[in-house]
Amino acid sequence: FTADLTAMLQENIIGNRVVKAFAAEQHENDKFRTQSDVVAKQIQRAQTYWAGTFSLMNFGFMAAIAAILWVGGTDIINGKEVVNGEVEFTNLTPGDLTAFIFYMGLLAMPVRMLGWMVNSFSRGASCGKRIFEILDTPSPVKEADNPIVLTDTKGHVLFKNVEFGYSQDARAIKNINFEVLPGQTVALLGRPGSGKSTLSHLVPRFYDVDQGSISIDGIDIRKIELNSLRSAVSIVLQDVFIFGMSLKDNIAYGKSNASLEEIVAAAKVAQLDEFIMGLADKYDTTVGERGVSLSGGQKQRLTIARSIVNDSPILILDDATSSVDVQTDHRLMEAVHEARLSKTTFIVTHRLSTCRNADLVLMFENGEIIERGTHKELLAQNGAYRRLYQVQISDIVDYSKSILSKPVSQKDDHD
Repeated sequence: FTADLTAMLQENIIGNRVVKAFAAEQHENDKFRTQSDVVAKQIQRAQTYWAGTFSLMNFGFMAAIAAILWVGGTDIINGKEVVNGEVEFTNLTPGDLTAFIFYMGLLAMPVRMLGWMVNSFSRGASCGKRIFEILDTPSPVKEADNPIVLTDTKGHVLFKNVEFGYSQDARAIKNINFEVLPGQTVALLGRPGSGKSTLSHLVPRFYDVDQGSISIDGIDIRKIELNSLRSAVSIVLQDVFIFGMSLKDNIAYGKSNASLEEIVAAAKVAQLDEFIMGLADKYDTTVGERGVSLSGGQKQRLTIARSIVNDSPILILDDATSSVDVQTDHRLMEAVHEARLSKTTFIVTHRLSTCRNADLVLMFENGEIIERGTHKELLAQNGAYRRLYQVQISDIVDYSKSILSKPVSQKDDHD
């Protein structure tokens, strides 16, 4: 019950903007009050049991002291004799009785502590059970018996008859075959849920393929040492994570010995240097827990800078510019392309503008590749890529025409 209450409190603190945006403060207060009442009743019941046990233990201890005083005092009185004008004790002496009571007092505290330890042990056991359930869960991704360490990785990636599903009931990707030569850029395009991100997560072995194989420089990734593989692959995830430390430390996270010059160069490629230089502490600015002081686009650009500093032979951008405006996205992709001319790059995207400079564009639908080729080759075909391109271009053209056709007096500040 306490864990549920803590989880609820954490959600409300982290998601306070959503709560306020939907005016759900009273609803969350009611939820918290209901759960806290449950916890309060459990604590009250536990404290009631503890108070009864503690009182019983105290009563037993005091009763034992009274019995000792009664028996010991009687024995002392009955054994008291006067010999030659001096008092002597033939049985128990007052000093022996005092020492015995003192030792009883020393013994009482460990006995009481034993009860507290049982209570603490029961709580610790329940918490430990949950923790060790997670720690002891075997990973489905197994290290090979004699793994190969990647050295001087070129970035040649080959997908051969790859299939994968998060469950046995359905396949997330099916029959994937393509080859990426060193230094090439591949754009993965398609609707949400079509399998693009899943495919990109298979390269660093976040999951293992169900069928087929993925190889880097001719070596099956299942035979490569995990640390070696993931050092060769930098990935920028959709759900970015920022540590509560300085901008400089966040950018250099994957390469702790990175120089300031490398950090600044990466920030410039990620179109973040101008923003950072406008801050009071510049690169030493602390971003707060999970980057609370940064916008969504700034977080994404920060993670891109982090991957650039890492300088891995293979870079995966998993919808890494979804929170960035089109103009910044264009500059960012141009800068990344120039900075990584000798690197193999996978770009998961929804924007066709990102696909212009790609050496290979893969169009996904329902986990399968339905079209492949360069931007120009796919436009020449009358397929899904061309239709998507026409939709995006027509939206932009129609919007521009609607603005240009308005009289100057009718144009608002937004136009």
